[in-house]
Amino acid sequence: MRLEIVDHTCSSLVTIQRSSKVSDGQGGYTETYTTIATVMCAIGPAGENEQQVAARLSLVTGMNFVFPYGTDINPMDRIVANGHIYEINGLNDEPMSYQLQVTASATEIT
Repeated sequence: MRLEIVDHTCSSLVTIQRSSKVSDGQGGYTETYTTIATVMCAIGPAGENEQQVAARLSLVTGMNFVFPYGTDINPMDRIVANGHIYEINGLNDEPMSYQLQVTASATEIT
């Protein structure tokens, strides 16, 4: 199955971030995201829907990302693209494929 991408060339520069635990200096930790890669990919829309989050209406924007095969990305990472932060919803890493397909969404409180 191929994701529908308007522009099949890797023409968009995005940042992949990974969560890590950092000491808070008091015996505990805080979670922070650090950049692990800045890569070129193809981006296409995956649709929008509205959800109620914390008693507020939110617009959830879905995007499809197509990375070169072998890109270091996992389901717990997030993608920063065009000023938005996208949480990964799905990852299609088929063996013998030439590309890595990722579906992600960004939530904006309205």
